Amino acid sequence: MKSRKKIMRKQLSKAGLAYFKEGAVDLINPKQTVNEQAKYLPYDKKLEFFREKLKLGEQLGSGAFGVVVKAETFGICTTEPVTIVAVKVVHENAERVYYHAFVRELKIMMNLGQHLNVAQNSNDSIQFRSASYSDDLQTSWHSNYEGNYQNWNAECICSHDLLSWAYQVAHGIKYLSRRNDLHCDLAARNILLSTNNIVKICDFGLAQTLYKDINYTRLHDVKLPYKWMTIEYLRDGVFSTKSDIWSFGILIWEFFTFAETPYPGMQASVVYEKLIDGYRMGQPRYATRYLYNIMLNCWEDEPTLRRSFTKLSKNIGMLLDKSTRMHFEKLYQE
Repeated sequence: MKSRKKIMRKQLSKAGLAYFKEGAVDLINPKQTVNEQAKYLPYDKKLEFFREKLKLGEQLGSGAFGVVVKAETFGICTTEPVTIVAVKVVHENAERVYYHAFVRELKIMMNLGQHLNVAQNSNDSIQFRSASYSDDLQTSWHSNYEGNYQNWNAECICSHDLLSWAYQVAHGIKYLSRRNDLHCDLAARNILLSTNNIVKICDFGLAQTLYKDINYTRLHDVKLPYKWMTIEYLRDGVFSTKSDIWSFGILIWEFFTFAETPYPGMQASVVYEKLIDGYRMGQPRYATRYLYNIMLNCWEDEPTLRRSFTKLSKNIGMLLDKSTRMHFEKLYQE
């Protein structure tokens, strides 16, 4: 038994998961981001759910890391007998970097706390039909999910909805940034729409492990979502909260173009060269000049010149009517 435990510890150590269960909170540096120290976060066994109370269903999507399937849970929510969730499963033969990325995301989610606009579950939500992972710009991800949101009518989307979504995303990312947590893959494809027009940010923390492993990227030719990445990442491989602000500008652009693909037809090298030369995308058809100026500020070459998410949420909130702002302020205080 002892030798078996030693082998397990050795395997966990090789995968960078030596502190998987107990964590190592005393090793966490408050001056560094949570993402960089996710392995030190504790594992909360109380958040585990019994496998026998989980009924796996149709596959929603797949990628190099594994698959995501729709599932029914029984008893996970006290207010309803059956709750629909999404279950992420890593391939048994997946390489170490995917296990590491998966565990990083798991640890981050366990220690995030609760926020209205951060997805802790996928109940009654659909993914925005935005720019997908196409061959020329994304990692190997494929979604089979068309969405099953009841009474949804895309023709009813108005500027108020778009502003509300942008405002909520800013609030959600502000919450993450205050906890020193980066998203690293902020895009409309990673925003879920729940009941009562509430948006949920999902898939945070997973991407950084894959994107920062340069050797892995070169070895396997993994394609990055470069059209959402900052100039400093494309140049130096640097992630920061300011990187999320740049991506937030792209996300607003997606919202107000009704999910057009950023930099249409441009390859990575072309996008990078044009950004270095000062090029920025034009004003979206459905955005005001004020909102476009917010986007331009998100895309400042110098990261320190970009507005914080606190200011961004305030600036976008000014465009909403008073009753809507008061509605969300009340929700955020609950």
